[in-house]
Amino acid sequence: MTTPGSTPAAPLDEPKAGRLNIQYAPDETSEITENPPRFTWLPVIESDAQYSVRITGANNNKTELTFGPIPLNFYTPEQALPAGDYLWCYCVCDAQGKPQTNWSQQRSFNVSPDLAETPLASRKDRYQKADMAHPRLWLSPSMVEKFSKDLKADNAHCTWNVFFEKSVAPWMDREIIPEPVGYPNHQRVASVWRQTYIDCQEVLYAIRHLAVGGVITRDEKMLDRAKEWLLSVANWDPAGTTSRGYTDEW
Repeated sequence: MTTPGSTPAAPLDEPKAGRLNIQYAPDETSEITENPPRFTWLPVIESDAQYSVRITGANNNKTELTFGPIPLNFYTPEQALPAGDYLWCYCVCDAQGKPQTNWSQQRSFNVSPDLAETPLASRKDRYQKADMAHPRLWLSPSMVEKFSKDLKADNAHCTWNVFFEKSVAPWMDREIIPEPVGYPNHQRVASVWRQTYIDCQEVLYAIRHLAVGGVITRDEKMLDRAKEWLLSVANWDPAGTTSRGYTDEW
């Protein structure tokens, strides 16, 4: 519905979700295990689109919330929701959160009491609190230092001893896996594909696990061995047997 003189909202591209697509969630079929639930929807074609999400209470629930602009087609609110019944919908919006399309169809969900409360801080707050030394890593430099100290006191801390014995130490003495030779006469053979796939995975394991082990234990020999594995793989032909054109899964 529009007022006289106003511009009608553009129709929202809201395709039906297939079995292999991201689903519109939550809805009446969803099993919600956290509060607030995670909201997902199929994106529109425009890659730079932003969205607003509107949550309204149902059945005597007076909650009314709107969030946006949201740069991706999924969202977790910053606050838990009171237990009760809800409806939600989304639209494409501008940089100020003003709707630019019609709102989607409304989908219902229920938040039951006593769910674990797992609100997600906004992007702005998360970035402000991020350790920028290594923002993409699980352990920051200070946490690595503490982890290393904890290991000196207890080698079984976080079951490190098991990880080290089974996933780090074996790669120290194992011969570096060479570049795959490919298929006989370049004709695909299942057994060759399978073994080469395993070899390529193990190359990644060796580099990653030796690097983690060397950093945590401050073992220079281990770090050097990780570099040897890495430099060996860096010498593989980018247009060779492990190229996307030859076998993308390798």
